Amino acid sequence: FYFWRVFWKTACFNITAPSEDSRRVKAIYLIANPALVETINQWKSWLATERNYSVHTVDSYSRDLKTFLDFLCGHLEKRPHSDVIGLIDLEGLSTVHFRSYLARRNSDGLSRSSTARALSTLRNFFKFLEKEEILHNPTVHNIRTPKLPKPVPKPLSIAEAKEVLQIIGKLQKTPWL
Repeated sequence: FYFWRVFWKTACFNITAPSEDSRRVKAIYLIANPALVETINQWKSWLATERNYSVHTVDSYSRDLKTFLDFLCGHLEKRPHSDVIGLIDLEGLSTVHFRSYLARRNSDGLSRSSTARALSTLRNFFKFLEKEEILHNPTVHNIRTPKLPKPVPKPLSIAEAKEVLQIIGKLQKTPWL
């Protein structure tokens, strides 16, 4: 079971996550009201315990959610240290907000796979909010995941091709010619 600590610091919350090295503490600062921070902590605990996600996955998801909330703070014109993001803001989000976030990630030059993971994080978080009956916003589930490029197979060098043929020849018990 993982424990998450939350510290109040002038409208910013420091959410620390356990790390494998107990001497290192990973801290995530975000602008959010106490109810949202508590909900995020419950979600992270749920990921770690019920979903059995690794510490690294929970950490990555936490950073993705923090990035989204930071984006919302600017997009919804919240002023740092005066207006904070809350659950009501999340419930009122529309398709435009989510698409704006994806467009921002694209303009920042982030890869499609990174953006797909960030969208997966948001879907996971909003699914948790609905499961716990905290809020209902089905909009995020309607956003399409960016298409991931399919990698082209890399050709073998001449030496590698000869080696493969030799290995296959040794595996064959009866000659085929």
